[in-house]
Amino acid sequence: MKKQKEYSKFYTVTILILLLFSVTVSGQNKDGDIYTPESFATPYIKITAASVNGNKHTKDRIIVRELDFKLGDTLATFDTGEKNPIGGAKRINRSDSSEVIKRLRYSRENIINTKLFLTVDISLEYIRGNEYKLKIEVQERWYFWVFPVVRVDAPNFNEWLKDPDMDYFNMGIFTSHNNMWGLSHQASLIAFFGNSQKYGLGYYIPWIGHGQKIGMRMGVVYSNSGVVEYGSVENERQILYDHNGLEEWLVAATFNIRPGLYNYGQLKLQATSANVSDTMLVLAPEYLPDGKKKISNMNLYV
Repeated sequence: MKKQKEYSKFYTVTILILLLFSVTVSGQNKDGDIYTPESFATPYIKITAASVNGNKHTKDRIIVRELDFKLGDTLATFDTGEKNPIGGAKRINRSDSSEVIKRLRYSRENIINTKLFLTVDISLEYIRGNEYKLKIEVQERWYFWVFPVVRVDAPNFNEWLKDPDMDYFNMGIFTSHNNMWGLSHQASLIAFFGNSQKYGLGYYIPWIGHGQKIGMRMGVVYSNSGVVEYGSVENERQILYDHNGLEEWLVAATFNIRPGLYNYGQLKLQATSANVSDTMLVLAPEYLPDGKKKISNMNLYV
């Protein structure tokens, strides 16, 4: 008896023609793309303001949200493990293990991990007293892609080459936008046309509402396989060539819970259905469980 996830067994080749750009930015200090003063006049500083440059499409709040601290927080300029960090000195030399450097490093990593930017530079600009302004410079990635896709209705590509038939050569398109509205939303679409069809839509929202703690991913996929492998006889695959041999639906919704920058949880609800043709039911009555013509399932994953 076959599991539902094993119903479709056909070979898909995706042809992607990409022009990749790589940008390397080297910093002057060993913190890489974090630029801070060599020393501070006070043991604690406040980062009271922030500015973002280079984000032609992405909204500022999408970047500022990833900071490891809140504007107005007081951060130590020394290694907090030291017993006497000041030691009578008029100025405090920058320590790579200081709280401010660690927080800036974590913040930069969080911004990079959004996968929206090629480079992220962070620096501090003195305002007055112990107040500093955080300056974030980013270079955005290209966020819109369109790829041609080729699907061959055969158990694998080598099998198709033995008896190539263009009737089972399906063309399609895949397109994705990875930064809708400048809010880090993601939308994708896939469509195959030919002897077999497949259509899919997906949308991802990183977070919903002002609390920015819950995100959602939704998707729906429909496929109609014109070539279905339903068994084997004496090591020979048994294949049905039928336009409506196997129809499948998949609908899924995933809720991502992010109560903090480094805390994640997930809840996924998925519904699937499969329907075989009358011909398939005669040839392989046990293709679906219990000899059914159509089955549906609902699953919850935590």
